[in-house]
This record gives sequence, C-alpha cells and structure tokens, in this order.
Amino acid sequence: MSLVDDPDETIDCPPAVCCGCGAGLAGALVTARRRHQVTDIEPAPAPKVTEYVAQARECAGCGAVTAGELPAHVRARASYGPETCAQAANLVSGHHIPIYRATLLLCQLAGVAVSTGWMAGIRGKAAALVEASGFTGRVRELLKAAAAVHADETPARAAGGARYVHLACTSSYLACMHTGDRSAEAIDAGGGCCPATRA
Repeated sequence: MSLVDDPDETIDCPPAVCCGCGAGLAGALVTARRRHQVTDIEPAPAPKVTEYVAQARECAGCGAVTAGELPAHVRARASYGPETCAQAANLVSGHHIPIYRATLLLCQLAGVAVSTGWMAGIRGKAAALVEASGFTGRVRELLKAAAAVHADETPARAAGGARYVHLACTSSYLACMHTGDRSAEAIDAGGGCCPATRA
C-alpha cells in the first residue's frame, strides 16, 4: 500500500522520556518524523430514515382540497430507498452472492436489516428497470454490429425447471445472457436478455 497525502486523522506518538538519561521530553524539539498509516472501515452507520409527509391543503377561494405528491421512489408507507435497492442488486446480480449471504452482508456492512424474501425479489425488480430503460435493446444492437461475437450456453435451473443460459459477448466489454431451450429459435431470440458491461 502507498501512503496518502491527506489522511482523515493524524495522531502523533512522541516519546515520553529520554532513552539516555530518563529526562522528560515534553516540549523537546522534534528531530525526525516517520509516517505510518492504517486504512480501515468504520462500523456500519445507522440507516438514514427520511420521512415524506403528503399534505392536503384546502383552497381558500373555492374550497377544493388538493393533496401533495410524493417523489416517485416513495410508494409504500415504509420502504427501502433507491440506494439500498441498488446495493442489494449489486450484491445478488453484480457479484452473484447467494440471497441469504447477501441479506447478511447488507445488514452487516450497511446497517440495513432487510428480509431474505425482500432480497430474493430484488433481482427481478432490477431486471425490469434495466429492460424498461432500453439498455438491453442497445446491447443487442451493439452485439449485432460487433466484428466478432462469442456465443456459449450452459445448463441451469430457471423458471422452475431445466433451462439453458445462452451467452453472447465480445472480448472487450459487451455481454448478453438469456435463458431458453436448446432450439435455434431460442438461441437467436435473446428474449429476456440480461446485459452486462465490463471494462
């Protein structure tokens, strides 16, 4: 590891007494300094809870009551925020960590105690958001235009039975996976494509 120029905290460790005569060294001239740094993480902070209050106000002119609108990500009375959802999706989809272990990690590292049931549903929510964004279609277009594409398949369990995971990727940064049977139509369809990019 390399030393950083701007540590968050610096603690001086001066000698208390002279090693020669035993005299106190408080206030003595500092003749040399040797820097050591320890990089560590802090315990998970308590989650930040933000309350949104939807107000209703009555118009003084006509008497109509109008309700205020909540931000788009606030749907339930109590829910997890976008960053919690993103980190959960990163654990189970980005790093392929099993559901139970991902639940424990989110609790231990972020201080957010989600249930395994909630964590199990995050993969589908993330996939729906990616698909709705148009990103999967763009990955398919780029793969079709690539000079060379690698294709492969491997058996797996999906949708309650035996399926095949079909992969199409380039050597540099594009990858697209989807499940289906071994038919040419399923391989070429790319339905349910789950794209990923890698540097």
